[in-house]
Amino acid sequence: LFWQNIRDVFRKPKLAFMDKLTIPQEDEKLKEQCILGLAGFLQRSETLVILWSESYIGRVWCVYEFAAFTRMHSGKGNVQALDAEF
Repeated sequence: LFWQNIRDVFRKPKLAFMDKLTIPQEDEKLKEQCILGLAGFLQRSETLVILWSESYIGRVWCVYEFAAFTRMHSGKGNVQALDAEF
């Protein structure tokens, strides 16, 4: 534990936010509250990683995240797409 604490002083820890896993999908009220807070995560993110599949562009949620991220970062944000088709 000691080494990890020292490492964090010199290196910024890598954190990930996965909307599908973090935002409750069954509770519509709580889901709405989480979506409203999503802008804060996108604003502080340096990179948006897209798990690309054929259905990605058809989901409004995904298009919203992509558009909001690129808008907040003036089109200069780092976007990476990874193939999610297995």
